[in-house]
Amino acid sequence: MSFLIKSKKKKKNYFAIVSYVIIFLGVLFGLKYFLGSSIAKISSAELRFKESVGVVKVGQTKYNVSIAKTLAQKERGLMYVKKLLKSAGMLFVFKKEVDYPFWMKNTLVPLTALFINHGKVVSEVNMSPCRTHKCKFYYPFAYYKYALEINLTHKNLIGKKIKIKGGNLS
Repeated sequence: MSFLIKSKKKKKNYFAIVSYVIIFLGVLFGLKYFLGSSIAKISSAELRFKESVGVVKVGQTKYNVSIAKTLAQKERGLMYVKKLLKSAGMLFVFKKEVDYPFWMKNTLVPLTALFINHGKVVSEVNMSPCRTHKCKFYYPFAYYKYALEINLTHKNLIGKKIKIKGGNLS
């Protein structure tokens, strides 16, 4: 009889411990789900311009840029950035000439993409923010080695000379 009582107490303690562990994990994953995505959005936007930086001169206008060279940096781009300074942007660097389209998924500010090859702007596309799962693709219709995203401009910059300084572009 005493064996059964000890056995029942052990089972109750075991179930209590398992229950507490399940509740703890549930709370932990719940917090990560509800808070983690917004924390990640804030920190990625804040850290974006502390990475590789440079200066791009388009005609007579200078832009301080963050340089996106890795696939992860290119995929993230300017997602979740709430405000972009007028003199700031992001330069996407490709190892060879490409004609990839751009999109604006989770991008909160309207942008102009300047596609650059052989030291000049070869194509220009104005892009609208997209907060849905179905975002438009913006095609450059030209081959380029660099793409510069800046605040929306309605200027025709095709043919403008480009100078890129700073940052390791290889």
